[in-house]
Amino acid sequence: MNERQPYPQPGHVLRRLQVVYRAGAAGEMVGSLPDTSPLCGPDGTVRLGGAAIPIDMASGMLSAREVFPDHTATFDLALHLVEPFGPGPADFVARVVRSGRNTLLSRVEMTVGGRTVVEGTITFSRRTVEERYRRDPPDDVVDLAAAGEAPLDRPAADVVGFRDEPGGGTGFDLSLPIRNSFDSIQGGVTALAMEEAACRASGRPGQVRATYVHVYYLAGAKGGPFRVDARRLGPGAYDTELRDTSADRLMAIGSVVLADI
Repeated sequence: MNERQPYPQPGHVLRRLQVVYRAGAAGEMVGSLPDTSPLCGPDGTVRLGGAAIPIDMASGMLSAREVFPDHTATFDLALHLVEPFGPGPADFVARVVRSGRNTLLSRVEMTVGGRTVVEGTITFSRRTVEERYRRDPPDDVVDLAAAGEAPLDRPAADVVGFRDEPGGGTGFDLSLPIRNSFDSIQGGVTALAMEEAACRASGRPGQVRATYVHVYYLAGAKGGPFRVDARRLGPGAYDTELRDTSADRLMAIGSVVLADI
């Protein structure tokens, strides 16, 4: 068997969130998050883009199990905020809707106290890999809380390190805590970056929250730094573009809907 590369890596935001993932029934991956505080925004409720970080991982693990020994990469993510919720424990689940020759579609849901607070879909593209690049089958249980790393004690957005860019864009770098297994940006972090850019473009960050985030993933990173630009389409509606400025490479496009807090 090939030696597995550790992912998430030591120091990764997912490790410090101390998420636990378990294979559930056939075609299902479940997870639990002990404390959503690091995913909260200034108003004290969980950001939709923040929730995307552990949800994307759950769906990614599910897709990897379903298509093994092939690999998958996030192609499309769409999440709705059903109900604002504050810090505390949360559970989530990803279920296979359809597994085809080229794509896998999953439905995802996050719950708090049995109430659905986030729901959506994530689609993955399926990639056949050469034998020498294949990994061992994914584990049935991935307990990131057992990694022994200190819980994240600051907002995940601060870990990413968003900054203002000339012309109104939002910038950040490819640091170890937000890398995925392909050395690009973790899919949920991309959703958080687009939410951040839309909130800043609104001119009222801290007074609005995302109720819908939709991302199309087009290309991997070349190294960064990265820039997200958000363009207002109408009341609360924005389209977004993520670029790797080192190669002027369009990495993702998306849509964000904001509502007043």
